[in-house]
Amino acid sequence: RIETAPSKRTFVKGETVTFFPVADNGYGFSQWTDFGVGRGRDFGVTINQDITIGAVFEEQFTLDLDVIGSGSASIEPDRGYFMPGEVARLAAIPNEGWEVRMWDGSEDGLAANEIEVAMNRDRRITLVLGQMYDAWKADVFSEDQLSDHKFSGQLSDADNDGYLNVVEFVMGSDPNFPGSRPE
Repeated sequence: RIETAPSKRTFVKGETVTFFPVADNGYGFSQWTDFGVGRGRDFGVTINQDITIGAVFEEQFTLDLDVIGSGSASIEPDRGYFMPGEVARLAAIPNEGWEVRMWDGSEDGLAANEIEVAMNRDRRITLVLGQMYDAWKADVFSEDQLSDHKFSGQLSDADNDGYLNVVEFVMGSDPNFPGSRPE
């Protein structure tokens, strides 16, 4: 529907009126027709003659973006809705020591820092960030342990539990405690 300010349907010559579109849920304003062609989303005009104004509304889609891990992400354009076929550009912003593992819910799940998503339906995408091995190693080992590659190396078994450090890293267990087993 089309709303006006002031809110009425009949105006006198010389009166200024602002037109703005109001879409139903799941739809977005696309364009004006008749007298409104070529005008912006909301526009004002001084009434000097009888005019006819129409509005076209199209289905629109939402994009929900979640982040797992340490960091954030951005969406462009960042306005909360997309018209059919519009492309959303997503960019990962991992904190230091973290990297993109995947974009869950995207067409291909790429592990790229930036992806584009064609908006042809409502979407929920989760950016999965994982800690990089060297950052994890610095978190779980002391400085003395870090200086001994036989203890902190990827192919070492720091706690002698039968799991290499790299396996403990991937599985999220602690290589300093034998009771901490990968699941």
